[in-house]
Amino acid sequence: MPPPSLPIDDGVLLDERVALRVSELVRDDKIDGAKALVDALLHERVDSRMGIALERALSSPSGTRDDIIARLVVEARRALEAFVRRENLERRLDSRLRALAEAAANARERESVEVILLVTATDDRVLADLRHAGLVIDAVLSRGPAVAGRATIGALEPMALLPAVKRIEPVGNRF
Repeated sequence: MPPPSLPIDDGVLLDERVALRVSELVRDDKIDGAKALVDALLHERVDSRMGIALERALSSPSGTRDDIIARLVVEARRALEAFVRRENLERRLDSRLRALAEAAANARERESVEVILLVTATDDRVLADLRHAGLVIDAVLSRGPAVAGRATIGALEPMALLPAVKRIEPVGNRF
C-alpha cells in the first residue's frame, strides 16, 4: 500500500489539518493509516510540534491515545477557527476600518464611523442581525444589496463576521 499523501501543503495549517485527519482515521480504527500520515508529516516537517505529539499519542495505549488526540484536535480546531476568522476579516472589512478596529483603545471603541455594507440580502432577518451587531441603519438599498449606516469601531469586527456580510467599506471624507 502506498504511503498516504499529506493534505495539499499550501503552507496553511498543515499540522492542524493532519491532526483532524488522524483523529478521523483513529475513530475509524485505521491506526496504521494514521501512523503513516504522521510519519509523512514528520518527514516533511521534522520539528512539527503537532506531529511529534501525534506520534507519541499513536504509540500510547488506546485510552490515553484517544485522550491526547482529542486535546490535539481541540487545539487544531482553535487554530483553524482563528485562521478562518482572520481571513474573513481581511476579505470583508476594508483595510482602513480594520486598522481602526485593531488599534482601537477602549476610548476609541465607542467612536462611530459611517459605513456601507454589501450584504447577501436586505430581508428583515439580515437587518435585525446588523442592528443587533451595532449598526444604526440610515438606508437600505435593495439593489446591490447594500446597507448604509453608522457603527462603533468596536462593532466593526463582529459585524464583518456575520454570514450575510460580504464587505464593509467606509463612507465620507474621514478616510
